Amino acid sequence: GSFSFIFHSHLPYVRKAGVWPFGEEWVHEALSETYIPLLNVFYDLIDEGIKPKATIGITPVLAEQLNDPYLSERFQKYMEIKIEKCEKDIERNASNPKLRDLAIFYKSFFNEIISSYIDRYNYDVIGAFRKLQDEGFIEIIT
Repeated sequence: GSFSFIFHSHLPYVRKAGVWPFGEEWVHEALSETYIPLLNVFYDLIDEGIKPKATIGITPVLAEQLNDPYLSERFQKYMEIKIEKCEKDIERNASNPKLRDLAIFYKSFFNEIISSYIDRYNYDVIGAFRKLQDEGFIEIIT
């Protein structure tokens, strides 16, 4: 027998559909907490000489939103706000080491994510997935 593990990704079309609790924030959360970390893992493995093999479903609606310049700009603002909130939490929780350390962790995490988005993937998550497919590391399905 065989087993295939397929990453499936889809989000409804939320461009200019509001922010919280539903709307564009869904795309921003998915980028920061799923797609960019997943890309980082794949590219880090490749850098270590390990060839990942995975199948990822990316729906056309999701691909369109991840390639949208408007949503890209909004994502960058979303990340700035997340980092600012972490900085405030670090200050506010100076006397509570557990909460302070948690805020420090998330500030570092969000800084790494936005740095990857800008510097590693040049604002182009779909292009980063495409490169992985072109080099034979992943298969993209819809």
